[in-house]
Amino acid sequence: IRVEPLPTKIMLEQILPEWMEMERELLAYETGDRSMLLYNALESGQTRSYDQARAVLDDLLAMPGHEEMAAHYTWPADLDL
Repeated sequence: IRVEPLPTKIMLEQILPEWMEMERELLAYETGDRSMLLYNALESGQTRSYDQARAVLDDLLAMPGHEEMAAHYTWPADLDL
């Protein structure tokens, strides 16, 4: 079965952004880079500011049962917060 390619508009506006979000999440997991989680929180549309995204991420990682996840994700050493 051969399927026609999706229109460029669909690829650029729907498929590729979702794909890139997934790639960032996988890289964040592989590297333990907390700043990549923050970037995804900022991009999600559920936060309105940097401070809010940072607070949500900090609160999520501080929840009971998330100790292992909080230990896995760290800020890059060269990041000036």
